[in-house]
Amino acid sequence: MTLLRARSARRRAPRGGFTLLELMVVLAILAILMGIGVGQLQKLNFARYAAVGQVKTVLRNARESAIASGLPVTVVCDKTESRVYDLAVRPVGQWQFESLDGAAVPTPAPSAAGGKKLPAGGSSPGAFGLDARLLGATVEPVGRLGGALVCLTQGARAEVSVAGLSPWDFVDGFSVECDLKVEKDASAVIFRRGKQFKMSVAPDGSVEMQVGLAESEKERGKGMGTLIVTTPPSVVLPGRWTRVAAVYDRCALTLLVDGVPRGFREASQPVLADPGAFEMGDRNGILGLLDGVKVGLIVSREGQVLPRDVTFGFAPPRAFVRFDGEGRLDPAFHGGSLSIPLAFEGGTKREISVGPYGTVR
Repeated sequence: MTLLRARSARRRAPRGGFTLLELMVVLAILAILMGIGVGQLQKLNFARYAAVGQVKTVLRNARESAIASGLPVTVVCDKTESRVYDLAVRPVGQWQFESLDGAAVPTPAPSAAGGKKLPAGGSSPGAFGLDARLLGATVEPVGRLGGALVCLTQGARAEVSVAGLSPWDFVDGFSVECDLKVEKDASAVIFRRGKQFKMSVAPDGSVEMQVGLAESEKERGKGMGTLIVTTPPSVVLPGRWTRVAAVYDRCALTLLVDGVPRGFREASQPVLADPGAFEMGDRNGILGLLDGVKVGLIVSREGQVLPRDVTFGFAPPRAFVRFDGEGRLDPAFHGGSLSIPLAFEGGTKREISVGPYGTVR
């Protein structure tokens, strides 16, 4: 098995989790019930049992989160903090385009999309109180499931004002996804937020994702370049609904099409700050139909702190385990199965293995 691949991105999160004292109390009760003497009880290595269980729990929870979301989830093993935690996706925006200005979608005249056309203007409500203001686009009952945002005229789009909202401060990363249907070979923007990120589709059916990277966490207004990932051609075909998604978590930028990773590039820089609005559709071009738009924030969950006198047995300060949207080890990030070494006081070592299909042992 191969060791974890290491990165140097800095993370911060509070300490906490399952405590050694709680485990000792439980084992002490079991020892009394089983007739084990105090001397024998003192010889048990409580730290070993606690540490192994803690790491396995975080890994299994992260794998379940990846399967539930259909997006990659990364586990961070931080040797400096003696902590293991995962980088989870927390939803901060969602639009289904089922209504206009809070009312059910009316159905007057047929539209170019084959459904019923609504008056231009107004807004379509979204989750978290974020309404999508329609700028030339319409909301019609022609979506993959229910309504859709129709962007079939030049410059038709929707805009969501998110300036000053802390959940949209994507310093450690974000995710964007939607169902997309182009009516013809399109060359248009799908999503954009200023210089922070842009997802677009090309006439050859490929999808490109650009993420603006900041110089540092303290200098997030200073750009240090753009991270770009492009899929192969023909992943998006005219007249067919396709689920496209992108995730950047300061480990890698991954592009997914119908849940399958089709583009990947590693990076660890923070995301460039931008107070601009979130836009769906192209300011200058013609896109097509959008449905099921979701935006997520990458957050470091609390995780587990290793017991005293236990540390990770690898040399770098941090290492990552990355699960794909099906709960397997991400093949773009890992060459095969891997092991997580734990080192105990006195020189004892223990390895936790993760198989190619995400099985933790």
